[in-house]
Amino acid sequence: MAKVIGIDLGTTNSVVSVVEGGNPTVIANQEGSRLTPSVVGFTKDGEILVGQVAKLQAQEITVLHARIGQLVRELSQMRGKPVDRQLTLELEELQERLAVLQRKVFAPSTEK
Repeated sequence: MAKVIGIDLGTTNSVVSVVEGGNPTVIANQEGSRLTPSVVGFTKDGEILVGQVAKLQAQEITVLHARIGQLVRELSQMRGKPVDRQLTLELEELQERLAVLQRKVFAPSTEK
């Protein structure tokens, strides 16, 4: 009897199963899970990420975007204040942190 493969492409998760001899078996993914998140991502080098790895990348990028937004707000609050040595050091530190976070967002696969 021929094998039959069933694929459920859900909006949240996807599942693949095979029917052999009338018995369905759900196939585990590379991480060993029977459910695969329905997420696709790409690295800076063009590698395609699928499932949990892509979901983690998307979550990391979301967190980094939030951090960048917070840094931008902090920098905006410093505008117009008298410039002293301490404020200059804080501003330089915030700008450096912003640059690091932006590199992570635009190259999440290479810099952690």
